[in-house]
Parts: sequence; structure tokens; C-alpha cells
Amino acid sequence: MKPARRLIVLTGIWLALAVLGAVDESLLAVSLPFAIVLLVIALVDALQVWYEPQLRIERKMAHNLPVNSWSRVTLTLHHRGRRPYHLQIYDWHPADFVSRELPQSVTLLPQRFVTLHYHVQATRRGDAEFKGVEVDVLSRFKCWHRKRKLALSEQVKVYPNFSEVAKYALLATDNQLSRLGVRQRRRRGQGLEFHQLREFREGDSLRQIDWKATSRHRKLISREYQDERDQQVVFMIDCGRRMRTQDEGVEQFDQSLNAMLLLSYV
Repeated sequence: MKPARRLIVLTGIWLALAVLGAVDESLLAVSLPFAIVLLVIALVDALQVWYEPQLRIERKMAHNLPVNSWSRVTLTLHHRGRRPYHLQIYDWHPADFVSRELPQSVTLLPQRFVTLHYHVQATRRGDAEFKGVEVDVLSRFKCWHRKRKLALSEQVKVYPNFSEVAKYALLATDNQLSRLGVRQRRRRGQGLEFHQLREFREGDSLRQIDWKATSRHRKLISREYQDERDQQVVFMIDCGRRMRTQDEGVEQFDQSLNAMLLLSYV
């Protein structure tokens, strides 16, 4: 518990009256009742804020978060007491997360609830934990602050950001990938998968001639092949310590992983 700004200001006024009372006795006569009233109010206010606030807090968020992307977190505060609370809320998100819109100040009325929103950005993949919510309660007469930490543990997992791949999927749907230089072209005459029969052309290999079709049509017929479609492509990423180097706050490994996801989609 620590004194609030109002108590510090009132204490400063009393000290000023006490100092000036050495010059003017009328001010000294005023400073003594002022000090008694201030002391009583401060003690009553301290006793009032000492008790545990009757609060219940809920946190709602996605349990699978994308790395290096802003995600929304919702806090709902339920008040079960009989007097209003002036609160400052701070959620203890993981240390390697970046947050905005924290802390937040709110006035909570009796038997009511308030919903707060803020955003976090995960900077590293893996498991993470939200450890609790810190509540800074301002006393009734605004003389004291009392900080309390309410247990509200929650586990989340941080995965690569698949939204970039989804964005390019929408581009493909709109036939706009060609603007990025991505074009699909069928390569004829290569590979081992049969595509169609056609007339023999100069430059075709003798191995391409289909002799049965040639005898039926009484002219040279060639087989045309295309690249195999059901190929398995394996991507390998270097997981060495050098890949942990950060560029603009993002590890090179995560950048390579995002590039691999996009390349595999294309």
C-alpha cells in the first residue's frame, strides 16, 4: 500500500501551514485541527482499502496465437461488493510479449461488471503463460493505493503466422498472383506422366512414338508427357544458433519458416 497523490498534496499543505505558523500564530491554530482531521481520514481510508476487494476476473482470448501479430485479449471484471471501486488493471502477460492499451483505469459499480480489451503481440514461438492480473485499488477518499495480484493462470501456444499464407490464397482466388510474378505453366514433353497422343513432330525422340497408335492411324503418333503431379517436396530449414539472429525484432528462423510456408503453398 502506498499514499495517493491527494494524500501527498494534503500533507504538503499541512506542512506549509505548520512552517508558516512559526511566523503567524493564527496559522498554527489552523494547522493543528487540519492535521487531526487529515490523520483520521487517512486512517479510516487505509482500513477501508486494506480489505480484499470482492472481484472476479475472467480472461478470454485465443489459445493459439500467431507470432509477430497482434491478438485481442478481453478481461471481464465482476463486482460482488457494496461500494464502487476505482481500479487500475494490468494483466501479467508473458515477458516476451508486447502489449498496448495497458494498464487501464476503470470505475466498477456494485453488482455490475465491466469489459476491457487490450492487444498483445507474441515475439517468439512456443508455450507461454499468463500468470495473473494486477489490480491497483484506489481508496474511497483517494488517499491510498493498494496493489493486489489475482491468480488467473492461462497457457497459450504461439505458432507461425499463417495469415500471410491466407492473404496470398485470397490473391490466388482473385487471379492476382500473376502481379507478384507467380505463374503456372505446364511443361510439355518432360517428366514421366502420360498426358496425350499427338502427331509426330520433328525433334521428337523415337522412344516417344506409340507404334500401336501409329499402325491404326497409318502415320507417326507420339506420346506427350508432363511433369508428375503427385510429388512430395521436402523443405529443410537450418535450426542452428545463427538462425536466432534477429532482424527488425524477428528471428531469422521465423522469417525462414514464414517464407517456407508461403513457398510450399505456391
